[in-house]
Amino acid sequence: MNQLPILVHLKELRKRLTWVILSSIVGAAICYFFYDWILRALAHPLNSIHPLFGDSRFVAHTILEGFLVRFKISAICGVVLASPVALYQLLRFIMPGLTRREKKIVLMFLAFSFVLSVTAVYVVYALILPTSIAILTSASINPKQVYFLLDYDKNLTLILELIGFGIIFFQMPVVLELLMMFNWVSRRSLLKNWRYIIVAIFILAAIFSPPDIFSQSLMAIPMIIFYFAAIGIAKLFRFGEG
Repeated sequence: MNQLPILVHLKELRKRLTWVILSSIVGAAICYFFYDWILRALAHPLNSIHPLFGDSRFVAHTILEGFLVRFKISAICGVVLASPVALYQLLRFIMPGLTRREKKIVLMFLAFSFVLSVTAVYVVYALILPTSIAILTSASINPKQVYFLLDYDKNLTLILELIGFGIIFFQMPVVLELLMMFNWVSRRSLLKNWRYIIVAIFILAAIFSPPDIFSQSLMAIPMIIFYFAAIGIAKLFRFGEG
């Protein structure tokens, strides 16, 4: 009899995962169909490298690369497109077991995480990528004899990785709020060690962003602001009192 609830939960989990997988496949198919638009959006930050052409020119090294890159980018974007469905299925799975207060907290954290994700995409795509590309391809670094042949797979993958790293990096305030909510970390300890945290933020920014100091600062400064904002929000809700 004790195993019955476990089996029910496993069946419910399988049902939710099935919906997530199917929605990801549908999302990937949609992205495959609209791949040309996705390619133009991803390649837009690279357009400044070849201004005479008006858009980026990529080099494919094998006859299979075009299909493989299209398939990979479509699959990744399909998962992103299906993320609202995945989030809905997750909520349907965990909400019945939560109290009313816990439901409000979960929804608050999800909304906060969404705002940070959108902010990360904007910072990386609109600020960091154009700045980094302009610096790394400038005449002060590259001699006049250097001409850029953009690898089709590597450059698109690099842009997606930077956006992905930015989204993960910008989730730090959510993680901090959770740690303080469960009293695993106190606000006092975070304020006491703020200097070390700022150094750690700049180190992470150096790892997950392009190698120029300006791009690293664009990644790190918002995180420092979010760090202190997270502590302020925790004080408002009395998280991390221990």
